[in-house]
Amino acid sequence: MKKFMTDSQQHIHSSSSPEKFVSPSFFKRCFRVLVNTCKGFIDDDCYAKASALTFYTLLSVVPVLAVLFGIAKGFGFEKALESELNQQFLEQKELVEKVIEFAYTWLKTVQGGVIAGIGTLTLLWTVFGLLNNIEMALNAIWKTRHTRPYSRKISDYLAAMLVAPLFLVTSSSINVFINTQITQTAHNNIIVEALSPFLFYLLKLFPYFLGWLLFTFVYLFMPNTKVYLRSALIAGVVAGTAFQIWQWIYIKFQIGVASYGAIYGSFAALPLFLIWLQFSWNILLAGAEMAFEIENDLFLPARRLTPLSNKAIALLITYRCVEAFVKNEMPLTDRALSHELGMSLNHLQLVLEALQSDRILSAISFHDKTIGYQPARAVESITMKKVCDAIDKSERLMASVRPSPQMDRINSFLKLIDESIENATDNQSLYTYVSQKFDIN
Repeated sequence: MKKFMTDSQQHIHSSSSPEKFVSPSFFKRCFRVLVNTCKGFIDDDCYAKASALTFYTLLSVVPVLAVLFGIAKGFGFEKALESELNQQFLEQKELVEKVIEFAYTWLKTVQGGVIAGIGTLTLLWTVFGLLNNIEMALNAIWKTRHTRPYSRKISDYLAAMLVAPLFLVTSSSINVFINTQITQTAHNNIIVEALSPFLFYLLKLFPYFLGWLLFTFVYLFMPNTKVYLRSALIAGVVAGTAFQIWQWIYIKFQIGVASYGAIYGSFAALPLFLIWLQFSWNILLAGAEMAFEIENDLFLPARRLTPLSNKAIALLITYRCVEAFVKNEMPLTDRALSHELGMSLNHLQLVLEALQSDRILSAISFHDKTIGYQPARAVESITMKKVCDAIDKSERLMASVRPSPQMDRINSFLKLIDESIENATDNQSLYTYVSQKFDIN
């Protein structure tokens, strides 16, 4: 067993079969990311999550707009925000005007006295509920079990609510400003006049840039875990482009307008809006799956892997966490362990959950939303058998069996085997192996 700890740390590099190489080429890894994104979208039930978010959005759209208009009014640009919303949803003008009217009505009803306080709290609670549901959906994709603490929810969500109207109005103003400047400068500058068709073409791509920025921000900000910028940016560009293409398809073709108009009459805009919402949330969640898969595949160093059992992986993880603890280093994060071991974050987190459930390791949250792992008990008491038992408990299938003399004999034999392993000389604590390696007294 002593040899195991040394050999396991080298297991990533020790394979004689070329088939075990993680990534023969960059393009194959890209293809694997796409395949895993589709698989993750199905496994994480993202379509159902998108449907739930569509429902929550429909319930929250008026309160959200009421809060945004209230903030915009405080800064003096509520008319600009209203104009921008009408511009963004030209094909749903009637619906947008109605929703804006409801939002203004709600704002008026919450003015004055105690009702104002209750109404404001109701508005904020509704908006917080929507943002919390978005966070939970993204946390599930990133395999994060814990949401933000309430103190951080209040600060982060309020910041997002303040930034949203400013972002909408500022982005529109920048587009108009650049357009005007190019037109005016073209009259006095031959070079600008010659380049103006190209510059105006680039301006048409401005909505794509805004979409990329928005999706990247969501992937970085909303999950309660650290997301690397490069993976969020790549997924943001893909999702933002897909969203703009969906917008173009929706506006140009207006799927089912005639049939919905005949059935729903003046309410035809509502089912169309629901279709638009559903596809939009699907795009956002698919992009989140891509960002997660990029982190766990595309940027992992290409190494040769040796297959190990969950017990061996658990022992190696626990050994590294004990080692970091003994050396007074920062607790190792799941991302650091994933990169060090060259294994997928999905599989790693399953092992970590088993070790946490049996109080071998405990999780610690840092300010940058990363989670580190350290021993949950005295390191001297963490033996190899206890680590293996934690994995056994997580994988064990319990069944009811009729009592019998044969079953009693089998149970007694199993108990003797466990006791012999427990008392074996090689069943030492992992701290013993760490201290032997570093000569810790």
